[in-house]
Amino acid sequence: MREQVRITLPRAVGAEVDALRERFNPELVPGNPAHATIVYHDEIDDPALLRERVAAAAAALGPFELELGAARCFQPPARGAYLAVCDASSVVQTLRRVILAPPSTPRTRLALHVTLLHPAFGRRLEEAWPELESLRFERRFRVTSLELISGNRDAITIASYPLRGPEIDRAC
Repeated sequence: MREQVRITLPRAVGAEVDALRERFNPELVPGNPAHATIVYHDEIDDPALLRERVAAAAAALGPFELELGAARCFQPPARGAYLAVCDASSVVQTLRRVILAPPSTPRTRLALHVTLLHPAFGRRLEEAWPELESLRFERRFRVTSLELISGNRDAITIASYPLRGPEIDRAC
C-alpha cells in the first residue's frame, strides 16, 4: 500500500485555500483537504515501519506553527502552482529526518508547500497563473497532528497522530 504523511491545514485557512484549489483543480479537492505532504509514498517502502516512526515522532513532538506564504510555480519540467510554507523552527525537517532514517530513500529536494494546481493538471497553469501570481497568504497556522493517508488520488486518512510533546514556540 502506498502511504504518505501530511499536515492538514486547520478548517478556517484550509477552506480559503480549498476555494482556490476548487477553481483550478476541482478533481483533487473532494475528500482531500488543503495540506502539506511531509513524507511521500516513494520515500519509505515499509508501511509498518512508517506507522511506527510517525507514532513515535508525534508522541515526542508538541504542537508547532507553520506559515503560508506566496504562490509559486513548480520548477520545470513540472507545471503547476503551490503556496510556499515557512517552517522557521525546522520542525518538519526534523520530522523527515526521524521518520525517513535508513532504510528509507528521502527525496533530495523538498520544498514544503500546499499544492494549488497539481502538475498532473499543469496545462491549466497558463490560465490560472495571472490570478495566482500576486497571491500572498501570509497566514500562520498551528499544527496539532500528523495524518497518515493512502498515497493515491483518493487520499483516504488511515490514521491521525496527535502531537503530544511540549509545545514548540518559534514562528516564521
